[in-house]
Amino acid sequence: ISSHIRSASVAVPPLTSHQHAKRVAAPRWRAYRPVRREAALAVALMQSDIAKLWRLTELAKYAHLSSHQFANVFVDSFGVTPCTYLSILRVQRMAKLARETSQPITQLYRQVGWNSRGHGATIFRRYLGVNPSEYRRYGPPTASRGGPGVGVGVAAKALTKALSNL
Repeated sequence: ISSHIRSASVAVPPLTSHQHAKRVAAPRWRAYRPVRREAALAVALMQSDIAKLWRLTELAKYAHLSSHQFANVFVDSFGVTPCTYLSILRVQRMAKLARETSQPITQLYRQVGWNSRGHGATIFRRYLGVNPSEYRRYGPPTASRGGPGVGVGVAAKALTKALSNL
């Protein structure tokens, strides 16, 4: 029967540089390796001063590696480049600040290290799906439009009311 089965090769177009840059999650086929000490040191440095303009050469210098070797070690450890990882850290920090403080959004951009409001909003929207103002107003995209946790609260009140009527 195997002689009657035909297989056709499927041509998969390569990703453009823009599509490749937008890919954040590690692919399923990526083999996970232990995080190397040099990469962990760079992450600790970036987290300690997230607003700093970190350059690849500077991070590589702290890790005692060449820029090219450091980039390879970092991608092997985390699946993304150091620049992308820093952007993810900034988005996470800005989302936390937007949820927990009432500071103006423009001030939050500067606190996480983005000098350009437009660039910060673009990166934030790329990773979370909404701009920072909408995130503050409505919560994460999976939250209800009434605000984060409001849908759960409304459902809980309705259930309590229904149970009290029994």
